[in-house]
Amino acid sequence: MKILFLIHSLRKGGAERVVLNQADGLAQKGHNVHIISWLDNDEYQSEYQAVKRSFLIEKEDYKWVSSLRSSSLILNQKIQSYKPDFIQIHTPTMIWLLGLINNKIPSLHILHGYGSIEYKLSIKSLLLRLITIYFTKKINNQFVTVSPSMISTAAKYYSNSESEYTVIQNGIDVEKFPFIANKVSSRVNLDKHILMIGTLTANKGQLLAIDAFQLLLKHQPSTKLLIIGDGEDKSIIKEKIQKLNLASCIKLLGIQNNIQSFLSRGSVLWQFSKTEAMPMTVLESMASGLPVVGFDVRGINDAVIHEETGFLVPYGDISQAACRTLEILSDDALHKKLALNSRQRIIKEFTNTKMVDSYEMTMQRMLS
Repeated sequence: MKILFLIHSLRKGGAERVVLNQADGLAQKGHNVHIISWLDNDEYQSEYQAVKRSFLIEKEDYKWVSSLRSSSLILNQKIQSYKPDFIQIHTPTMIWLLGLINNKIPSLHILHGYGSIEYKLSIKSLLLRLITIYFTKKINNQFVTVSPSMISTAAKYYSNSESEYTVIQNGIDVEKFPFIANKVSSRVNLDKHILMIGTLTANKGQLLAIDAFQLLLKHQPSTKLLIIGDGEDKSIIKEKIQKLNLASCIKLLGIQNNIQSFLSRGSVLWQFSKTEAMPMTVLESMASGLPVVGFDVRGINDAVIHEETGFLVPYGDISQAACRTLEILSDDALHKKLALNSRQRIIKEFTNTKMVDSYEMTMQRMLS
């Protein structure tokens, strides 16, 4: 098959890694794969060399409404040149471009998160939703969600039936995340590093994590909290750390390219998001044998099994999060059990091979 992937940009992020992993896997299976990014920022230039990619416009020329028509014309030219058998849409706004050129090539619209499908009470949000539904009906499109819990929200947003959705869970290359259970004893006894990985925003819960960490420090004073990522709340988070005199044990590390090295040294992953779709950080941590303590919310509870691969606590309950983390840090046998179960769950349910095979079968079924 000749498969065209459409995405807004190739910045460093979970959805972008899913797209590149899938494209790379399909290319390795002999399919002709090409990614078109709306904007020119490719932060993976040295990676995924088997995957061809191009872009529509440069980032500085991007203006949301006024860029639509010109971008759709460029996209149409690229489609006419490439002549794909199938199109994958990984950014909701790309549906607008396909609708403007009246594209009828079979396509899958993959929903990676809730940001574009949550109801918002504003005239602008309603207008955007109606336009998106209109363009969706103009193209030959089917939907994929990355977790079961997304289906009801998506069906409500697009005003269609839940039966029109296929679930294909995200997968990871387990070889890139070596299992570290054999290091459990030394890691728990010596390091006691809690990791948080993700964009620094209110949704990801770093401010709540600081409060939970204060509680934990009373019982584990040698523990450190490593916060990896960047975002709009960086200054607020930094100010709170300094105000509480926690700068010696809470480190803001910014964006890191070699996440595997941090996972190999960590003891526990904290995932304190308010909502997720299928968080890649959780999957990668579980593959490495890192137990997860997270809030019991959609997306996180699709990946983590309570008391088997980690602990799920009610949203915002920092006291229970600290207590559950203390259990893991204090009990080597518990840590090892959670680590083994986590790795086994990833191998069974969330491998890159399983994800790629599922997309391949879904596309072949649509074409037959």
